[in-house]
Amino acid sequence: MTSHASLSMRDIIEALKADTDQFRDGAEQNDDLTMLAFRIINRQ
Repeated sequence: MTSHASLSMRDIIEALKADTDQFRDGAEQNDDLTMLAFRIINRQ
């Protein structure tokens, strides 16, 4: 995740999807995939 920290939320989701696809290494996806991304803003 830290390698994607500077990206927009949409780009983080796309990068994680690409990482997941690469991890599957061509194996068929046999279940749904749901991703949520939140950016925490420190309000002190």
